[in-house]
Amino acid sequence: MTIESSSLEKAPKIPYYLSEDLVMSILLKLPVKSLGRFKCVCKSWYSLINCPTFITMHLNSKDRHNDYLAFIGYGGISSEKLSISFFSYHTNDIPPNLPNIQFDHNPNFVGFCNGLLCVVANEINFYVVNPTTKESKVLKEPNKPLGSPSYGFGFDSKANEYKLVRVTIEKTELLTLKSNCWRSILMNDHSTSVMKRVRNLDDLWCKAVTKNSFHWIGRTQDEKKEKFIVVAFDLFDEEFRDIKIPGDYQGFYDFPWHCHRCAVLQDCLSVSSVVHRSVSGYKIEVWLMKEYGIDGSWTKQYCFSMSTALYLSTLINLIEFHKQGHDHYWPLQKSNEELIFSSSSSKKEFFFKNIKMHPRFGAAFFDYRETLVPILIDRKDNDQIPF
Repeated sequence: MTIESSSLEKAPKIPYYLSEDLVMSILLKLPVKSLGRFKCVCKSWYSLINCPTFITMHLNSKDRHNDYLAFIGYGGISSEKLSISFFSYHTNDIPPNLPNIQFDHNPNFVGFCNGLLCVVANEINFYVVNPTTKESKVLKEPNKPLGSPSYGFGFDSKANEYKLVRVTIEKTELLTLKSNCWRSILMNDHSTSVMKRVRNLDDLWCKAVTKNSFHWIGRTQDEKKEKFIVVAFDLFDEEFRDIKIPGDYQGFYDFPWHCHRCAVLQDCLSVSSVVHRSVSGYKIEVWLMKEYGIDGSWTKQYCFSMSTALYLSTLINLIEFHKQGHDHYWPLQKSNEELIFSSSSSKKEFFFKNIKMHPRFGAAFFDYRETLVPILIDRKDNDQIPF
């Protein structure tokens, strides 16, 4: 068979050159694993994919969504082991590209930001990990904390730095990934007045990072009565402030048992409160601060109820059952705008969406998105965590 030259002339020509804008538009839609391979195509693509501007655009791309539910598990005697596992929203299975990360020596998960995870072991050994790129780093050791610390890990966009904060009642310390050096926070008068009232922080790590601030639930001692408040730490100004807890559950002894949890929901600071009523079981309310910093803008968004207590181990087992094909083991259902815990069947979407709001279990689950974000620390220091 022969092809006439006239037919070749009529065939559309394949362009040998793609504009940089078109290449970037295509690459921004791709997963991290593919981008890792495409770095080898040519020097210009390698430079583009490693460019901080491209990494930020890829992280914030509207074409990408939260890909995974990550859950934190502890095991062994006295919980001396920690594992971080990932569950795909899309395939309903464990993703092969993300490892199950394990830590020893009494570890605690202390935060995540832009795909980077932070863990502390033995109170002074800090690690930062990017599970997507398999990059990891051991941070500089601080001194032993004077009390029971709480942590915050987030990004200061003004300084273009990732910051790790360790808070105790006596002292607040901060490390940036660029410097890999700890320093004490100098407290102004307002920060001092806030922290003098705080007896302790309930949250080990800060899940509510919004409006350039960390948020924890704190307990104060005012007029001989213990109360709950939200303690905020501004990443820009490195100052503390307090925010009033919404609802009728501020007092510690108002009900037989209750707790609160800070989170971010619908781009707003949220507080979930669970109250144990001896007759009617458990009641859970989820509040949103519609205008940040305005106490009067707290709005009750959801209401949960359940007649029996659920345990974190039970919920993780439910996920395990689902991996084995048992779709009917889901504990959440939705009815008439009320989210209800029950043992009946329910769509797993409601489980994934709502379990993160539960004040008792929210700290064990978080959404994870694949990212190219590097761990910005001097490469001369080669301490790595083996995967």
